[in-house]
Amino acid sequence: MRANISFSVDFEKVPAELSRLVDHQGQEVMSKCADIIRCLSDGNFIKARESIFEARRALGNAEVRLAEIDRILAGYVSLQNGEVEDEQEPANEDG
Repeated sequence: MRANISFSVDFEKVPAELSRLVDHQGQEVMSKCADIIRCLSDGNFIKARESIFEARRALGNAEVRLAEIDRILAGYVSLQNGEVEDEQEPANEDG
């Protein structure tokens, strides 16, 4: 079961927070893949299959998280573009 949570960060810290989230998901997937490789190298094929299942689950979680990050980034870009336009409008009215 998944639950949506929300929290706020300063606007200028959004890219760093998104980077942190992406890094965390990437580390999770890479860790699961390393487990698979380790199990295969050790000849523990049953554990390798379990690790493959865990890696697939991690990939599914990463897909969901990346979709969420994409939506946040789209909103960030929209706000950023809106702020740039608002800053430019007074200059256009004066000139």
